[in-house]
Amino acid sequence: MVDEIDEIHSGKQPHYYIREHVAASPLNDTQIALRMGLQSRKAISDYKRYPHKLKPQVLAALCEALYGHTSYLVFTRLPGAKPRPSLDAEAQGLDDEDFNRVLDMARRFKAQAS
Repeated sequence: MVDEIDEIHSGKQPHYYIREHVAASPLNDTQIALRMGLQSRKAISDYKRYPHKLKPQVLAALCEALYGHTSYLVFTRLPGAKPRPSLDAEAQGLDDEDFNRVLDMARRFKAQAS
């Protein structure tokens, strides 16, 4: 899944609300670092300060430490924000032709919104 998301974000990188998600967590930086298998909480401080430099694998590990899953797109929204369904998940199981139709419609809606 991380590889798929990496391909989706090959253009402009979204803003990740790492600081806000860590602050909303009942865990402190040391506990998060330990869950990620890190020796120091300093890395967590760096992640909060420089979220735009994080690689997909680190984002997935941080998401796993905070939420128990690796779908790090949660970081593109503020904590507590109403979750949006994943278009990728909704299109799962479609054949190529139907998937391309859905993709085309999403692109047209995005262009109209701009």
